[in-house]
Amino acid sequence: MAVIVAGGRGSRALPLTGEQLPKALLPLQGVPIIVRQLEELARNGVGEVAVLAGHLAGPLGPVLAATATRLGVRIERFVEGEPRGTAGNLPAIEPFVAGRDLFVVYGDVLFDLDLARLARHHQEQGALATILARPNDHPLTSDIVLQDDAGRIRELVPKAGKDPGRYYPNLVPASIYCLAPRIFGSLPRSGRCDFVHDLFPALLVRNERLVCYQTTEYTRDIGTPAGHAAAEREIQAGVPARLSWRNRRPAVFFDRDGVLNREPGGHGVLRAADLAVLPGAPAAVRLANDAGWLTVLVTNQPQLAKGMTTPEELARIHARLESELASTGARLDRIYHCPHHPEAGHPGEVAALKIACDCRKPAPGMLHRAATELPLDLSRSVLIGDRDRDRQAALAAGVAFLSVTPGLPHAPSASFRHLPDAPSSGVLAAVGLALAAGTTRPQPTQDPSPEERRA
Repeated sequence: MAVIVAGGRGSRALPLTGEQLPKALLPLQGVPIIVRQLEELARNGVGEVAVLAGHLAGPLGPVLAATATRLGVRIERFVEGEPRGTAGNLPAIEPFVAGRDLFVVYGDVLFDLDLARLARHHQEQGALATILARPNDHPLTSDIVLQDDAGRIRELVPKAGKDPGRYYPNLVPASIYCLAPRIFGSLPRSGRCDFVHDLFPALLVRNERLVCYQTTEYTRDIGTPAGHAAAEREIQAGVPARLSWRNRRPAVFFDRDGVLNREPGGHGVLRAADLAVLPGAPAAVRLANDAGWLTVLVTNQPQLAKGMTTPEELARIHARLESELASTGARLDRIYHCPHHPEAGHPGEVAALKIACDCRKPAPGMLHRAATELPLDLSRSVLIGDRDRDRQAALAAGVAFLSVTPGLPHAPSASFRHLPDAPSSGVLAAVGLALAAGTTRPQPTQDPSPEERRA
C-alpha cells in the first residue's frame, strides 16, 4: 500500500496555486498531480492508498472519490488537524497499514517507477526504511545521501548544512520511500517531524538499518514554478516513459584515469587532491546525458588491494569528480570500481582483495553488473577508454570500444559496425562519435506482472 503526503501549504507553488488550489490538485498537462500519482501507483499494482491532506483539503474529496472508482483502488483521505511536517501525521494511518510495508510519496513529485524493484530491494536488505535516490543536475543545492559500498546509508546531508571544504557524491533523495511497518514505533506522537531532517537522522543515530535504492528512472519535483514547467515539457516529450525500466537505453561506459581525468603517472590518483578533470570531460558527460544515454564509470582501482589508498579516500576522489561534473550540469548515473589485484607481495597490501576476480578489466564483470542494475542495452552501448584492457572488456561484454589513445584502435560491435580507424582526439570527440554512430531509440522490455509489482 502507499501514502501520499499532501497536507502542506505548498508555499513554493503559491505563484501557481494562488491559495485557491491545494498543491495536490496542481495540474500537469491538464491532469492534477495527485491523479497522475494515483494512476502510477495503480499501474504498479498498489490497490490501497492513504492521502494525508491538510491545507485546502475540501476540494480533494470529489477528485479522490472519482479517481478511486475509475482506477478500482481504495483511497482513504486523512485530514491533519495541524501542520506537523512530512512525517508528523503518519501515525494517523497506522490502522490502515495493517502491518504491511508502505510506500511514501510526497504530494509534489511526478514519477514513473518500477515500485516492485524498490520493494524487493527493501525486503532483501531487511531495512527499516529505504530511500529512493538518484543523481540530478543540481546536487550542489540538494540534500545528499551518503552510503557505504553495500548501500547502507551513513549520513543525510541537508542542502543548507554542507561543508564548503568537503566534496559530496551526486546522490539526491527523491522524496519517495519504502518503510517497514515497525517504523510506527519510531514516530513521535506530537510536534513536527520531517523525514529527511528529523526522523531519518534520529534513526541513523540509533544505528537502525536505512538503505539507499539508486535509480535512473524519472522523478521530478513539481513544487516550484520552474519544476512544474519542466515537468510539463517532459510529459509532452514523453520523457517519463523513456526513462522507465520498461525501456532499455544505450550507455556510455567511461574509463576514469586518462579519459575523464588526467593520468598522473606512478601509482595513479591516490587522494582527492590529486584529481584533475580533463577539459572536455564535463561537456562529454553532459552531451551523453542530454541525448538520453546512461553514463556509467567503470574503473580498476588496484590501489585499494595494494594498500595505497582507502575506500574512504576513493569515495572522496569520486565525490570530487562528481562535484566538478555537476558544476556544469553533468552527471554520472552510476560508478563501479574493482578493488582487486591478483598478485600478492606488495608491502601493506590488503590480503582479502588480492584475488583473481571477474570485475577487473579486461574482464567484463563491471559492465555485466551495470546491465543487471540499470535499464541499459549492452548491444547498443560503447566503452570509452585509453588502454587495451578497456578494449578487451568491451569486446567481452559485446559493446563497442572507442579509443582516446594514439595507436589503440576503436573496436566495432553489432550496433556500431562502421567506426573510423583513427582514435578519437579526446573523450568529447568520442562521445560525439558514439551518438552519431549509435541509435537512441529505446527498446521496450516486458512489463512485470501486477503480482510482481504489488508490494
